[in-house]
Amino acid sequence: MAADLLSRLDFLPGESFQEDVRRRLGKSVHHPSSSPDGSFFLLATFHRYTIRLTEDSVALMLQSCFGGSAPGLHVTFQSDRHFRFSVSCKAVGFMVYNLCHFIGSCFDVYFHLWSNGAPRWERKKLLWEQEQEREWTRVQSRHEKNTIVLLQSLFVMFVLHLLWFRALPNASINHPQCLILFVLAPLLCLLQFQFPQSLVDFVKNSEEHLNICHIR
Repeated sequence: MAADLLSRLDFLPGESFQEDVRRRLGKSVHHPSSSPDGSFFLLATFHRYTIRLTEDSVALMLQSCFGGSAPGLHVTFQSDRHFRFSVSCKAVGFMVYNLCHFIGSCFDVYFHLWSNGAPRWERKKLLWEQEQEREWTRVQSRHEKNTIVLLQSLFVMFVLHLLWFRALPNASINHPQCLILFVLAPLLCLLQFQFPQSLVDFVKNSEEHLNICHIR
């Protein structure tokens, strides 16, 4: 498998990047020690690949991207298509990070910073999810408030009906002023205005106003 993989990878981009690192920083890409202790960690995520992803194959693919030694990148599997790797120092790490991504003939890989024991993209994802949760809470709160206002308006309409027909058994609901009254009251509630108690008292107690809706 290693021989087949080597034949499918182009290592020229990695060699060019490695030379740029050596010229600008005077450092190697990979950590010189056999241990990753003291190195700078990043995360590689693969969006497209035609090669089976293992720690060994990913190490060779990363070497083709930015050089170094495949074993010296200390690649470790994290989750599906996510692999942590290390480079020699922070300055080299940011040069790799600034590449953003690498598109090869048989894979696409994206680079992320690794911070405080976790990839920074996971922290960004968590912050995004928390923001979405707050947005949903606000939307849900508005929906519940509108539901309460609607129920209040229906209750006011029901009370008006009872008061109206109790005061005037022969009243017609088709009378224009009756319709205005029954439409206006819930509309005021829906617009979140306070429905005046005096209006209920007026409907209940004012014979002069109620007589307008008598069936003649």
